[in-house]
Amino acid sequence: MELCLAIMPRKRHRKRNKGGDGREFTEVCLKELETWKASFSTSLQKVLQGVELVEKLVWAKTARKSVGAAATSRVRREDIAALKALKETGENFLEEKVSGSLEAVARGYLLMDLSPFFETGLEGVGEIIQSFRAVTKEEFQAELSEFLKGETKGDGVRLFLKVGADVDGLVDGQSALLKAICTDSMKAVQMLVEDGHADLEVNAGDVSDRHGVTVPTRDTAVMAACRLGRWGMIPFLVEKGADVEALDAGGRKALQIACETVERQYVRPDRVADVGVIETLRALVTQTSDETLKCIKARVRARDRPLLHVFTEWEMEQLVELLLERGVEVDAVDVKGLTCLFHAASFRNLKLMQLLINRGADVNRQTPKGDSVLIDATRVPDMGMTAAVLEILLDRGADVNVRGQGGFTALHRAVVRGCVESARLLLERGADVNAQEDTDNAPLHLAVEKGFVEMVRLLVERGADVNRRNVHGDTALTLGVFVCTCQTFVGGSPMKSIVEILLNNGAEVNVRGGGGCTALQRAVEQTARKRRDRRGKIPNMDVVKLLLQQGADVNIRTGRKEMERDLVKPWSRELIDLLDAVAAAQTTA
Repeated sequence: MELCLAIMPRKRHRKRNKGGDGREFTEVCLKELETWKASFSTSLQKVLQGVELVEKLVWAKTARKSVGAAATSRVRREDIAALKALKETGENFLEEKVSGSLEAVARGYLLMDLSPFFETGLEGVGEIIQSFRAVTKEEFQAELSEFLKGETKGDGVRLFLKVGADVDGLVDGQSALLKAICTDSMKAVQMLVEDGHADLEVNAGDVSDRHGVTVPTRDTAVMAACRLGRWGMIPFLVEKGADVEALDAGGRKALQIACETVERQYVRPDRVADVGVIETLRALVTQTSDETLKCIKARVRARDRPLLHVFTEWEMEQLVELLLERGVEVDAVDVKGLTCLFHAASFRNLKLMQLLINRGADVNRQTPKGDSVLIDATRVPDMGMTAAVLEILLDRGADVNVRGQGGFTALHRAVVRGCVESARLLLERGADVNAQEDTDNAPLHLAVEKGFVEMVRLLVERGADVNRRNVHGDTALTLGVFVCTCQTFVGGSPMKSIVEILLNNGAEVNVRGGGGCTALQRAVEQTARKRRDRRGKIPNMDVVKLLLQQGADVNIRTGRKEMERDLVKPWSRELIDLLDAVAAAQTTA
């Protein structure tokens, strides 16, 4: 490494020290160094003698055995571990304590004072001065590269910084600071910024890190760190004055770039355990202006989303609270017209819901399609938290009977999802059990259509009208018989249980539904279409018998010949015989 020193001449009129104290101090210092060298040499010699002694003892101990496992077994594992620990301790002490302290002393003498040359009046001073020159950007980055590769300990980099090397010059589109960021060397970044006063706003050319992530032209140091996910560097750069309001080539700021990197690096940003990420985002938010925070959007999941929504979806409560404290609108909507409260409720984050509501979030806010937060919360499959979410909303004034998309209330949604506990809570809080959506289906219609036996039982117990018709003219009984005989259910059809509940609670057995068919006619029609199961039984035959026991009239005609043709199929003979017997009995009566 070529010696490069800064020139700092003293003024010529400065008087010399007449007392000779300088020479005395120099002699004392040099004498102390000589003493230190001798002492250190003696100590080191003793250590080496100790190492040689241990080595001889080990050889002597194993000399009586042949080379192999028997000899090796005489050396204890704990001794090997102790030697490794001593070696590591010694190296660390020499490198960090001794060498580090010596470097600190030496740095004070790196700036050469050339005033003695001028005071001597000797000729040729100009030639001496001309032999010193500035360190070029190429030379400095070459030395930096060796340090970043681990080939040096950074002494050359520190010396170059001390004498005023060009740290901001671009080499192959990279400044020294950008090279340190791309290499992920926090130590190098600290040296360049603190010792070299590197310009944090120098723009770079297109470069890539070792993972292939590109840092485009016009990126500043903090932008590059955000893009590459250097979470430990970003707060440091921000603290040192990096401009977080600067725009990259695409018009995006550091905070936006950081959010996009979080999504790229972590499959589930809302589950990120790295506290460094949150602290980094906090540092960026803190230095970003209120005006920017109110309008800034980050491109997450292929959409530009308000920053408050991003942090809400990632369930970062601390950052959500920080944004609200900075004046961000709590009811700001995304492209779907959803506020943050919608997202917090769908994620079942009770703490975040309370935070947003306490900050003024509207619990009755509706989407452009009409769904309220309460309705939307029941749309998500129940994971054991839906009732708790609904309870918070209802406690804070949510309208339990508000109608949303398709005329659905929250109770309709809970029924469709099969959330019995949620439906029970809504009914306890005043939900209309007979509310009808746009096709006039009441919650009971939807429950029988889905085959939810417990839900049907709950609704009937809470006063559901079992004979209410939908737009097609079907009651719960006629609709349920048709749907349950057509569909295949895991564990068997629930139709018999549902029919029993409805009939035991006043359902009219002979009422005509859609198409003019009674429940019996629908059951017979669907049963006759099916073959016997493996046990030789006709599917849903028990439902037909149940309807007949409850007084279903077999003599009511629909005028549809399809059913009569189906009934003459050979495998339906048992069903035909049953119907004939009942018909004869009813005619006689």
